[in-house]
Amino acid sequence: MWSFVQKKAFKRWIGVAFDPVHRVVVAYHIGGRGDKDARAFLAKIPKRLRSCCFETDYWSSYEKIFTNHRIGKEFTY
Repeated sequence: MWSFVQKKAFKRWIGVAFDPVHRVVVAYHIGGRGDKDARAFLAKIPKRLRSCCFETDYWSSYEKIFTNHRIGKEFTY
């Protein structure tokens, strides 16, 4: 999900880590789409859940930072 602040040049993305089994948001991050923000987002996810599979859109930073990463929309809401 993305938005912008005042101008489209200031784009910000909202990353949401959602547990589909328990139907709860476990973490979120508002920022850019680079490696730095992907690392910050991963750090917000509880350690016990970081070994789970992460389903995202295709973005190179996710592929680099999230080791259990797959592309898809099966668990997107």
